[in-house]
Amino acid sequence: MDAGPSSSPLEPAQAGDVVLCVDAGGTKTLAVAASVDSKETFTGQAGCGNCATLGLEAASHVILRAVRDALISAGFGTFFDLIEAGQVEGITTPPLSLSDNDSSSADGDQDPISRPPRPSPSQTGVRRPRVRALWIGSAGLSSSAVIGTYRQQLSSLLQDYHLIDDSTPIWITNDAVLLSAPMLRDASTQSCVCLIAGTGSAGFAFQRTTSARTTAAGENEDLPGLTTVSKTGGWGYLLGDRGSGWSIGLSTIQLMLTREEERQFHPLPVTDFETAIMKALDVETPIELIPAAYRDRVCATGGNFFHAEDARKRWLAETTRVVFEYAFAHQGRSGAELAVQLLQQAVRECMDSISKLCCPADRIRPESSTLVLGGGLWSNSKFLDLLVDMWKKESGREAFKRVHVTKSPAHEAVEYLALRFLGEVKK
Repeated sequence: MDAGPSSSPLEPAQAGDVVLCVDAGGTKTLAVAASVDSKETFTGQAGCGNCATLGLEAASHVILRAVRDALISAGFGTFFDLIEAGQVEGITTPPLSLSDNDSSSADGDQDPISRPPRPSPSQTGVRRPRVRALWIGSAGLSSSAVIGTYRQQLSSLLQDYHLIDDSTPIWITNDAVLLSAPMLRDASTQSCVCLIAGTGSAGFAFQRTTSARTTAAGENEDLPGLTTVSKTGGWGYLLGDRGSGWSIGLSTIQLMLTREEERQFHPLPVTDFETAIMKALDVETPIELIPAAYRDRVCATGGNFFHAEDARKRWLAETTRVVFEYAFAHQGRSGAELAVQLLQQAVRECMDSISKLCCPADRIRPESSTLVLGGGLWSNSKFLDLLVDMWKKESGREAFKRVHVTKSPAHEAVEYLALRFLGEVKK
């Protein structure tokens, strides 16, 4: 299976041609399709698509499920109806779809989707999608060898469903690489720095290349025309998600416990901010935050380790909401300065990651690069303003040529695929 397009001119787009991008994360898998027949994009969704959690075979079926739903939304429902109805010579095909509860199982023990037989000649007139390119950004990728095996698995499965052939480019990258799409669409920009700051954090620096097969040595992606210059973070919450929502929550609890210890020696009022944090985390006193942080919220009722850690993250995420509220909309309530202090600390952690990614200086120069920001923290425009202001005052570096906040990396990436393979940009 070819990882990218050949150097020969691309075949002109025809009716039925589509491109697809899949963002396969630890919570959900989002597929976005762009069709030459429509100015719109179409989405499909399934559960957890992390290939490290599920295993490659189970993860590939989750991706197929999301892709199938996106293509049905794009108008190819009859094609899938025939397969699901088993209208094939002498063979009955079981339903394609499974529940999201099965697909999101962290144990990866769901039954795979049964593969259909080939349609009979009488069905050749059915309008089918012709996938011109597929870009999969997946959490849990660990090496080039894993990517190669994963491509074979996906290629076999998608060919069995008559969605691709041997010439179809399948690009498989870390999910963070999807953030390079705004730079790839902008011919005037040769490099970009991408930072994800959501529950976790990770950063990458990319540079445009002229060779269709150039990639940085040892990197775990194979997107033609792009090389990874450097990366930082992505270690997970136990080892360090600096500048993330998890980091903000952890710092908040540490600050409250530190202030509680100081009350042993001199009076220190409990601020409205601290009271709001305790309410959000369902404790009565700061000291109760210690056992609450270590509490098992799932395993005792039958959940597994992954479910328990997800519950812990969701518990701590309530902290971030309160910090943002008091930092930017406190309305005279006490403790706002503590919330601002916490966000400034998070921004400095983000700036430290961005500064690391701006190396080597001869390859990544902010003044000629795009800064692409992804993750839930950047949805607050005031947090973004704080980053821009602090970068200008404290970084000692030039401002970025462009700052781009992306709400959906998969939508951004499918726009690039549409431009490259369909000759147009989808909105």
